[in-house]
Amino acid sequence: MRRRGPALGITLTLLCVRPALGEDCKNDPKRPEQCKPVEVVVTGTRTPESSQRATVRTDFVTRKEAERRGATSVAEALAGEPTLQVNPENYGYLGRPSGAQMQGLDADRVLVLEDGERVVGDQDGVVDLSQLPLADVERVEYVTGPTSSLYGTNALGGVINVVSAPPQILGPSARYRAEGRSSGQALASASGAYRRDDDWLVLDASLHHRPSIQRQPERPDLLAPTWRSSLVGLRFGTRLTRRIELKLRARWVRDKSDGLESQEVPGLGLYLLDLPEVTDRFLVRAQETVELASGARIDFSLTRNWYFDDSRRDRRSSPLDELRKRKLSNQGLEAIVTVPEGRTRTWVFGVRSDTEQFSQRLTRILPDLSEERVTEIEPLQLSTGALYGQLGWKVTPRFTIMPGGRGELHDRYGVVAAPRFATAYQFTEAVSARIALGRGFRAPSAKEFGFQFDHSALGYRIQGNSALQPESSWGLTGDVTARSSNWRLRLGAFGNQIRDLISIDFAPIQRTAGVIDYVYRNVERARTAGGDLSARYKPLPAISLDAAYAYLWTRDDTTSDPLPNRPAHTVTLAALWEHDNLSATLRCRIVSSAFAGKIDEITRNSPSFGLLDARVAYQLWPSLSVFVGALNLTDSRRRPLEVTDTRPALGRQFYLGITGEAPSN
Repeated sequence: MRRRGPALGITLTLLCVRPALGEDCKNDPKRPEQCKPVEVVVTGTRTPESSQRATVRTDFVTRKEAERRGATSVAEALAGEPTLQVNPENYGYLGRPSGAQMQGLDADRVLVLEDGERVVGDQDGVVDLSQLPLADVERVEYVTGPTSSLYGTNALGGVINVVSAPPQILGPSARYRAEGRSSGQALASASGAYRRDDDWLVLDASLHHRPSIQRQPERPDLLAPTWRSSLVGLRFGTRLTRRIELKLRARWVRDKSDGLESQEVPGLGLYLLDLPEVTDRFLVRAQETVELASGARIDFSLTRNWYFDDSRRDRRSSPLDELRKRKLSNQGLEAIVTVPEGRTRTWVFGVRSDTEQFSQRLTRILPDLSEERVTEIEPLQLSTGALYGQLGWKVTPRFTIMPGGRGELHDRYGVVAAPRFATAYQFTEAVSARIALGRGFRAPSAKEFGFQFDHSALGYRIQGNSALQPESSWGLTGDVTARSSNWRLRLGAFGNQIRDLISIDFAPIQRTAGVIDYVYRNVERARTAGGDLSARYKPLPAISLDAAYAYLWTRDDTTSDPLPNRPAHTVTLAALWEHDNLSATLRCRIVSSAFAGKIDEITRNSPSFGLLDARVAYQLWPSLSVFVGALNLTDSRRRPLEVTDTRPALGRQFYLGITGEAPSN
């Protein structure tokens, strides 16, 4: 007997959509009716659309494609995309997180979501994509260009959405992966699931280890610390009634790193400083979908994130140590109503509230061996409320328009508006075009309002600024696509104008001799423009070829220089061969030199580089495959002491692993 109960007003619209049905599913007694989803994307419009016919261009990387690329994280899965730059060396001053750049806008202006909800636990606004594992990921969708009309702050450059999915097979199922690399990196992940009709449960777990990278042979300092990550997750779904669906999710991720640096103390010699850091991230989410008459629906979501970070500076052979404790949490509550009017119009209305809290405390031992406790950031809270709406209108069978807008009320600086207008036209079955104009904005984070990043030992401090105003932008994006059964050609272009960029400048008052104080300020304006050309060709059923070229132009209107670490030219080539149980992938990525900044009024550029990756996989049994591969066969790597060198920190790597599913698809 089917359970019945009251609706629990809780979760998300955006990804609580059932996949489109395939006819084969209805005749397969081993699978539920939803077993064969077509390529449906939702990130660009918050409504399910075919990826080929979506009104807003939404690209994606599936889990299968990520594995072909040898990816172990979201960062590696996206690193081969031509319209993105995922390079940890671009953010070396923050500890080298793998942040994504979109349309020339850096990582703290790219919103990262997991199943439609914001990811917390970032480094100065940069979400480290290398710390997002693929254990429970079904696909990674991304939209370039301003998308603040749907998602609010931080979406000036675009949105990356990491999507999970329920089990597709009735009864018990599992999937697993284990991999080792010549660099010492190791990965193991597994998921176990059970599905009965509309009820399902999934357990996810993963372990990931990366060894340290030494900065230079004659010094113990590390370019990158030893890093270990463990994940445990639980996902659950059920249909309470014929019209009410409920999903719950909980996850814990622990990241541990062990850095090392040396410090020369006048008169006392060389000291070694251990830099251990432990980060715990907790997620709890509930989401509910209520299906109404005539295809209408209401989606509710309630999400809570906690982020706890302890970082130490442990000076060997000395009691003068430091401990910093950071706490960050946020809560999001959202309700979205989707109302179709026949087959030509779909209305989307949403309301959302967000609350973010952040605090930071320092404990250190002074030279007289007394203990000092300093509240570097008093518990700080930022709150926002938003209303937004969108109309998808199929004016004719070939012509679609999609106007929309968002208004957000921030407790610190009032109302921000973000309109967007998108349109698509299907010239023929083979040729289509899209264009979108939108406004993006980025609200100052709690850290930028009150952050005190104290690195006095290294000669600098960074202060928060409670007078900051939100950044804003206008962006225009368009593309034309032509396709047939065995090829696809796409040409895209974009332009952005950004105002009030938040940057770091010298503080007006320098408090301590020998220590430079910086402060966050709205001081910059900038422009970006560019385009991309991509082609896919399938000359034979077993062979698939891809080629793409992306061009980027940027300008800082304050200094008349290009924005740093934005390469103008990127070329990506890929070939896939599949025959029976054997598959082989070859990928090449070429990145041009880029302006890196000015040091002593001398322009410095980062060097160009090329990467070549290869992978071969063989299916031994229906539930087991083995694979071998190589990353960076060209052995391109950065010079450790050159701050403007943004080539990869690791050179050539080889890897070996196994992967499989039970029962096999």
